[in-house]
Amino acid sequence: MRTYTYKDRYLVFAKKNQILSAILPLVKKHVFGVQALTSPGGKYLDKSTLVLKDPGTINLAEVIVRFGLKENIYLQEVDEKVLTLNGAEYSKRESSKNPFLVLKPDPFRYFSKRQQRKIKITLNHIKNDIVYKTFTANREALETAFMIDKNSVKREAGRAAFPAKQDEDFFRNLLSAFRNQVVIDILYLKNVPIIFYLGLVYKKTYHAYSTSYVSGYKYLVPGKLMLYYLIKRLVQEGYETLDFSRGRDRLKMDFTPNYTTQYDCLVSPNIAITKIWETANKTRERIVETPWLYNPYCTLKKLLI
Repeated sequence: MRTYTYKDRYLVFAKKNQILSAILPLVKKHVFGVQALTSPGGKYLDKSTLVLKDPGTINLAEVIVRFGLKENIYLQEVDEKVLTLNGAEYSKRESSKNPFLVLKPDPFRYFSKRQQRKIKITLNHIKNDIVYKTFTANREALETAFMIDKNSVKREAGRAAFPAKQDEDFFRNLLSAFRNQVVIDILYLKNVPIIFYLGLVYKKTYHAYSTSYVSGYKYLVPGKLMLYYLIKRLVQEGYETLDFSRGRDRLKMDFTPNYTTQYDCLVSPNIAITKIWETANKTRERIVETPWLYNPYCTLKKLLI
């Protein structure tokens, strides 16, 4: 809220047997041209903002449908475990797959032996030049992550992790607010930072939130090198789960076949608005999945940043 300006903010409270069971922060803004109550966070919303005391204590569908009788509601990234559909009259769409890895008994059990050998051979060749460091609540490390992203393959493709100053400010504020829960891992090659992983930690779970590597180091397969170091550290420090966050790309699938499904929930007293949202989402999906549409889109976005 400190970074992005929202004029109208709401907190929805749900009780069961007079006991607080759920809190849902919402903001009012335009979604595909229609004013609605939606979760704050935008593109950085990796999980629903719904906070539950116990997923089994509240019928999420009942809450949003009752509230949606008077308001347009667009809830994003709702976990399938808390999405109860019984008797609910609303539209839902699959928004993302969320890969995760249970670190015990063997964190590399899904990572092929062939790929493990390739990683070890690469590390043996650069063992005198490669350095892995972990930083907690470290502003300097965060600024290094911004620098890496400015020279990254992602930025060249129009998919920068931090495309604008406001996005950088969001993570600066996140670091200030949650300090010890923000962890940044960086790999250095000959003292040059080449890749970062920005993670959020809670109890025994590490959430891999954002990553980028410097253009020109693709030959090292830096994503796999970083995960190899990161997973070993998480095991040593007693973490139980590595949450890869939304997006089921090849790199994540190399390490785990497991995932949960998340949904967007569309609620409106006007069926025409629900149809507009459904059509807009299908159009966006087509752009993302079609190279000859997606590549020009990324180029245009890069020029506008």
